[in-house]
Amino acid sequence: MMSVAILRRSGLRKPSNILLFGLVIADSMLQLMTINFSEILEYFGPDIKYPDLCGWQYDVGVNYFLVACAIAFYFISTWGQYVNTTIPMVITLERLLAVYMPMTFKKFVTPRTAKISVMFSFIVWLPWSVYYLTVFNVQVQRSEVMDFTSDALHIEDLDVYNIFYYYVSDILSSWVPISFVSIGCLFIAFKVRRTLQERKKLTAKQESVKWSGRTTVTLLTTCAVFSLTHIIYSFGNYFTQDSPTAVYYLQWQLLNTALLLNASSNFFVYIATNKRLFIIFKQIVSREHSKASGGGEISLLFQRSVNY
Repeated sequence: MMSVAILRRSGLRKPSNILLFGLVIADSMLQLMTINFSEILEYFGPDIKYPDLCGWQYDVGVNYFLVACAIAFYFISTWGQYVNTTIPMVITLERLLAVYMPMTFKKFVTPRTAKISVMFSFIVWLPWSVYYLTVFNVQVQRSEVMDFTSDALHIEDLDVYNIFYYYVSDILSSWVPISFVSIGCLFIAFKVRRTLQERKKLTAKQESVKWSGRTTVTLLTTCAVFSLTHIIYSFGNYFTQDSPTAVYYLQWQLLNTALLLNASSNFFVYIATNKRLFIIFKQIVSREHSKASGGGEISLLFQRSVNY
């Protein structure tokens, strides 16, 4: 919410802010996995009736409600997880064009192209997120005991699915973005350093030349945090055993922690690397500004949400 308020105050007509706004939405979707109470109850809920079984051991109505919550949270968070890996590639490409093609940069990178890129990032992963959800099945193990797990019987060709999930999908959502972002950041850093050296040669005095590309610093820091956290997640994904036990749940949640660190750290990156965004943040949280603006940006967003 605070990231949305800061970017809105900074101006959503800027292509870079539009890309960051799309990343904030994907981060928020990914963070929904932290409040998926139905999944916690599925693994650690009461098992008084059947201690040997996992799942929801309530009455039928409550069980179906928890199933619906599990489907909603799982779908949205999974979709956000994949989009979260695509937008950093778009951000890196945008900075590459800005650094290497500064004269024609604004012809290619416009608010319209930024919006199209964000929409494409969401749309391209929607079919896979929907299909991935269809391989899960609601299992009624005994009376008043339900479970929401993947079912191999619902997959016609399990080998093809496993190859696509563990290799194609995983590579496209992890190693391809990591490689592209990392290599792109190196090229950008090389170009920036070379530009600074050329500027220093042109100065009359031998003074240190400072670079004021705050937008590039913000975007590249965001991409660097993304690469580090997703490398940890991608390596761990290959060594985590897939078994329907509480041990697997804990292992998987540890891996998800890396993704959540990336999703929740972008706000701190914004205000730490961009002075303008930090000033906007102070204006929003300051008491004087809140009184002068009639409650501040957060109150304005809350009022609009109530009106809608």
